[in-house]
Amino acid sequence: MQFTYFGQSSFLVTVGGKRLLFDPFISGNPLAQHIDVEKIEADYILVSHGHGDHIADVAPLLKEPAPK
Repeated sequence: MQFTYFGQSSFLVTVGGKRLLFDPFISGNPLAQHIDVEKIEADYILVSHGHGDHIADVAPLLKEPAPK
């Protein structure tokens, strides 16, 4: 298992060959200013709730192959 913390509530867990991204708030997050959101790959995006600081980068991450 690998855990990558992006700041705030955003993190990526890789387990069993799957990448699970939680609450993607990368752009606009001062703790993740060094992260290029376009380079993040996820098989699944999980969102805890609809506030902007939890969903800000869902749309840019929905590239092909699109995560579930």
